[in-house]
Amino acid sequence: MENLIRLIFFPESFNTNMINNLNKVKEDGVVLRMEDLASDRYGNDAWFDYTIIPFSSDLGKIEYIMVVSDNTTDRKKWRKQLRHLEKMDAIGHLAGGVAHDFNNQLTGVLGYADLLSNSLDDPVLKKYAENISTSAKRSSELTNMLLAFSRKSISRSEFVDIHQLINETSEMLLRSIDKRIIIHQDLNARSCTVSGDSSQLQNALLNLGINSRDAMSDGGSLRFETEVISVDNHEKNLPNNFLKTDPTSE
Repeated sequence: MENLIRLIFFPESFNTNMINNLNKVKEDGVVLRMEDLASDRYGNDAWFDYTIIPFSSDLGKIEYIMVVSDNTTDRKKWRKQLRHLEKMDAIGHLAGGVAHDFNNQLTGVLGYADLLSNSLDDPVLKKYAENISTSAKRSSELTNMLLAFSRKSISRSEFVDIHQLINETSEMLLRSIDKRIIIHQDLNARSCTVSGDSSQLQNALLNLGINSRDAMSDGGSLRFETEVISVDNHEKNLPNNFLKTDPTSE
């Protein structure tokens, strides 16, 4: 009977937990639920949720047992993605707080660097002070990008220079991706101004760049391309020309 049950309901890769639970249901007459990794009908690994239900006669003797299975693979995948999104949201809040505090510290560095530069007569030392100020300004720009990335606000539509946005995004990615990944820009769009929310557009570009990075564990090329394309439409209020942004990894 056990071999027959296994062949009808379960693939060969299914482990012995099911047989043990079937015996338990047979002995105790209770409904049991279990979850285990098995194979779907195509031979792929899949998670299944099983409900084991005993059916008894009028005399209380179990006559047969029914097993209802539910493929929960997609459900587990969605839960995993949700946990990842929640983790990224928490990291965004943390990065925003750190960037805000770091920006406050940079304000002091910039102020003292300017005071030092104005009080020095030696051109070499003055140049050193100016280099400190320049580096601090670049760091401040980077933290402002992090703040924009982590900030949650109501979407605002405005005119955005997509080429400038790609340049800023590339700078952020250069500081966070593997040095073996080379970033290229083919910005061929004649008109690079679009209407949209700059923060959301930059977040989208960053996410595409990070996904491409994850796909190139051994290094490669990340290319940002832009071009203007024309689309025929039958709606009078919709534009015909669109700017296409195409990040690709090689």
